[in-house]
Amino acid sequence: MTESLRALQLLRQRRIEEGRDLLFDLAERLPTVEPPSSFSCILERHYFPVLAFYHYRVEELDEAERLLDRAQKAVRDAITAQRFLLPFVDSCLDFGFQRVRIARNRRCWREMRLRTERVSAMMEDRENLCLLGDGSAVSLSTLRRFYGLLPLGETEQAWLADLLDPARCTAIFRQISLEIYCEICPAIPYP
Repeated sequence: MTESLRALQLLRQRRIEEGRDLLFDLAERLPTVEPPSSFSCILERHYFPVLAFYHYRVEELDEAERLLDRAQKAVRDAITAQRFLLPFVDSCLDFGFQRVRIARNRRCWREMRLRTERVSAMMEDRENLCLLGDGSAVSLSTLRRFYGLLPLGETEQAWLADLLDPARCTAIFRQISLEIYCEICPAIPYP
């Protein structure tokens, strides 16, 4: 997981070849277990979005989208196998925002708007984050109930506040959406 975060950092710095090489090296060491274990699914949840980001950076957007689907499937499979892994479902929000960025880079404005609306619905708890292998729907309220059953201290509650508080969730959605939309038409620097 540390190496995938390092690869992500390299890709964000536009050190594409270094990030790619680290990802390809990491892929050779990922466990291949059939059927996948919950542990291997969590590793895939971290690996595939970063690999998707690499493909996004080199403008291979179909492959980026396919890898986001694999990451979402890994989350679904992990939670289906072990319900205590439910906190990983919030990854689906991030995958949704990544899909908005892909639509933006494709210049598919209608699709971008629809994907933005879907992420908004997920964050406002009007749409599910994902469906598990047994057909169970997992929404933000499902995740909030899960956390509500845990004896969280002040530190943990503060750390989860953006997710647990609907008003903060809405503010986060607006902030990220604004960042994505501002990348369409960046400010013109004046001399």
